[in-house]
Amino acid sequence: MKFLIRRFLVGLISIPFVAGAYLFLNLFLIYLGAEPQYTVEDAFYNGIEIGIVVALVITFYPQFSRFLDKLIETA
Repeated sequence: MKFLIRRFLVGLISIPFVAGAYLFLNLFLIYLGAEPQYTVEDAFYNGIEIGIVVALVITFYPQFSRFLDKLIETA
């Protein structure tokens, strides 16, 4: 249980970093000549949504991996 809490905290801390990385990736592509499809705020909020998904993956990866291993063994 303590590792689940630790992974959850790491996931929460990683959300703004993932959002910032997504934002800078979009800005870099715009700098290279891509046509912007949305505003900077929209890109940041999309990055936050991606960060939430990453946080969930970090938190529940071991349980999901064990579930898939059992599923593959029974097949």
